[in-house]
Amino acid sequence: GGGATNAGTAFKRLGFSTSVFCNIGNDSHGQQIIDNLLQEGISTDFITRSSQPTGQSFILNTPTGNRTVFVHRGANKELDLSILTKEAIYKSNYLYITSLFYAALVQ
Repeated sequence: GGGATNAGTAFKRLGFSTSVFCNIGNDSHGQQIIDNLLQEGISTDFITRSSQPTGQSFILNTPTGNRTVFVHRGANKELDLSILTKEAIYKSNYLYITSLFYAALVQ
């Protein structure tokens, strides 16, 4: 699920009430992300669906410990910032912003 879902899962397991804000594809990978988040007890109210496929990353590890990451942003390219309202932000006690979300804000 990427940075948003990984962080959301970590914070939920630490006992925080958690919502995730991201865009996923209207495909089986996107549905699996929704199912996993709901199983963890994480709100999916701020997740939008796209006709683009769900983004994916592949990490190749070398024997020496170096890594190469291949990223296909997919639906992440169409993140709709308008669903994350000021009211939703103000009602939150904490807000965790990942680097890719910041990149979407400054585009």
